[in-house]
Amino acid sequence: EVDRVTTIMNVVKKQLVDVTGIDPGKVSVVRHGSIDADTFNFYLDKERIEKKNQVAVLNRHTFHKGVDQSINICRLIKGALPETRFLFVSDGEEWYTNLLKRYASQVLGNNAVFTGWVDNPTKIRLLRESKVLLDNEWPIGFGGCVLAEAIFADCVPICWDTEGKREVTNGLNFRERAYAELVPKENFEEAASRAVQVLRGSTMGGKWTPEFFAEGRKWITENRSVEAHARGLLTVFEEVVK
Repeated sequence: EVDRVTTIMNVVKKQLVDVTGIDPGKVSVVRHGSIDADTFNFYLDKERIEKKNQVAVLNRHTFHKGVDQSINICRLIKGALPETRFLFVSDGEEWYTNLLKRYASQVLGNNAVFTGWVDNPTKIRLLRESKVLLDNEWPIGFGGCVLAEAIFADCVPICWDTEGKREVTNGLNFRERAYAELVPKENFEEAASRAVQVLRGSTMGGKWTPEFFAEGRKWITENRSVEAHARGLLTVFEEVVK
């Protein structure tokens, strides 16, 4: 009986229509991926931070977020670059976090650091220190916010090529290039290989250049900021009340 439903992605819209039978015309997509661009720009202008051979994982510690799979990739990265530091910047259910910590300790040793929950300024700093972001959420994979945050931090996102991630990265597309390294799901060797290349300084064929990141920040500020997301919702509300 609703007048309108908003979803963050076409993938979710399709599921909603299939499950509930709602008229597709009543479902509007307002793109996921909003970040506080003003806050990021403030910290970018405030100080310069040197990059480290560091990989960040920001996914919450729940099963479908794929942190265990990120650890598998980190193990392969460590085999190629033993000095790499791996940051797990989030929290979750205590029992699952403890399992992840135990597994990471076994395969990564002291290279693994679990920070727990951190505030936004700390997260921004840790992302800016890192060269690679691993985001191995499945089976659909959303992650629009964290991918946009990585671009603001000059950090290369590497994630599984899921239906959701394809939509997110194509929706956050500028200069005809999706801004993430999409890897076939559970191809740990390929994900690690790309991460190692980035950690060693590769721009992956000229894609991940300072100019590309700068264009990305501008595009995100204009199209995927909190303000842009609010404008999208407001447009839907105005259509409903006409």
